Amino acid sequence: MNISKLKIVKLKNLSKKKQINNIKKIRKISVNYFNKVKYSAIADTNRVIYINPYEVNCQLKNEKRKRKNWICGEIAGGDWDLDVNYRYSDNDVGYKSIYDHFINGIPWEYTERFKSLEPERLKRKGEIRGCKTLAELAKNFYNRVDPLYENIKNEGLKPPVGRTGKVNPIYVYIGRNGEIIYSGNGNHRLHIAKVLGIKKFPVLVMRRHKHWQKIREKTKKSLIKGHTVDYDLKKHPDLQDIFEICNL
Repeated sequence: MNISKLKIVKLKNLSKKKQINNIKKIRKISVNYFNKVKYSAIADTNRVIYINPYEVNCQLKNEKRKRKNWICGEIAGGDWDLDVNYRYSDNDVGYKSIYDHFINGIPWEYTERFKSLEPERLKRKGEIRGCKTLAELAKNFYNRVDPLYENIKNEGLKPPVGRTGKVNPIYVYIGRNGEIIYSGNGNHRLHIAKVLGIKKFPVLVMRRHKHWQKIREKTKKSLIKGHTVDYDLKKHPDLQDIFEICNL
């Protein structure tokens, strides 16, 4: 029996969850191999980049469902980066509610979030974070979000140590022209960072658009040859590793 057939037999004998995890591991190995063969400006999948939360304005639609089928570090073409929701402005209900609660001292129960967003979500889902009423959900916010705010205020935002660190990682996606596309995981941390005026927000990159990777490649080649790089590219958080490699 050859090795590939042996792997298939072994996978069939595992539980469904373990099968999925093993398939992902195999896919990750193949993705990493393909990236190294095709590209020279490959980013470390465990590398933390720092984004400005004020510059985040869109979120990938159905991100949790999509991420189940994607591998961290993937480089992909297509229009996946255009399938986004534009949000995170100062008028966003989540941001306004966190601002009102922590800056203006408004109880959670009287914030815009609990007046409009949460009643609709409870009606639709029946339960949010184990809470079946607005009162239970408000208590959850006091017990969960308030300590989070104080922790970030006193200790700052802690970057994850790879994807297995103690801090739950926040992922972003990089669009074709370098757009920072938020995952939607860690919305409270993003809003709190804005309220506190924090301009360096630690994240991991899940996926990059193929066109953006070409820009990374071109940037690296230009720097090696001693050519100048556009000012906007110099500031981009997902190019800082290339500047470091080139000692610039």
